[in-house]
Amino acid sequence: MSELVAHGSAGAHLLEESARLDSNPDGEVGSIISQAYARDASHFLLVPKEVHFPDSVEEVVRIFHLAKVTREPVTFRSGGSSLSGQGVTRATLLDTRKHFGRATVLDDGRRIRVEPGVTIRYANVLLQRYRNRLVPDPASEIACTMGGALANNSSGMTCGTEFNAYKRLESMVFVLPSGTVIDTSAPEARDRSVSRSRKSIVDFCP
Repeated sequence: MSELVAHGSAGAHLLEESARLDSNPDGEVGSIISQAYARDASHFLLVPKEVHFPDSVEEVVRIFHLAKVTREPVTFRSGGSSLSGQGVTRATLLDTRKHFGRATVLDDGRRIRVEPGVTIRYANVLLQRYRNRLVPDPASEIACTMGGALANNSSGMTCGTEFNAYKRLESMVFVLPSGTVIDTSAPEARDRSVSRSRKSIVDFCP
């Protein structure tokens, strides 16, 4: 279980919540999993204190709330193809590739809805039958995922800045560190409305 400093009934609840998270088969603490996630494509070596594999937006929100109380940093990782060390940490690591890997082609291949763990290569395989493909086109497209491509505003050898990730994004469902879930396609998104009924997906235009 994570080491927590907490007091009173609220503290007891947090300790119980931490125990629930850490006893989850998809949450690994102090194990060989932590060693495996100590590296990405960079030259850094940082062993995470905890590795979690959330399978829903609600689980991400729950971990964010716990991290806020314990003042524990949270790092997200998907493909692990970063050359700069964005995918490693000594604190809490959340893997979004294991359970967020679904993709749906829309409008005869003119758009595609993807979860953050979908690789660019896989998205392009789905779009191939429609004679379309994604931009951006980073060299690591076989391993890098849509979550990382959007976080880094990836481009590539042929797309330049005109067709980078930000330019081709139509809408996104994302979680703020506060736990607020925002769907930018919703009419009330500008009012920072909370939506807890959808998975963390993005609509991406090839």
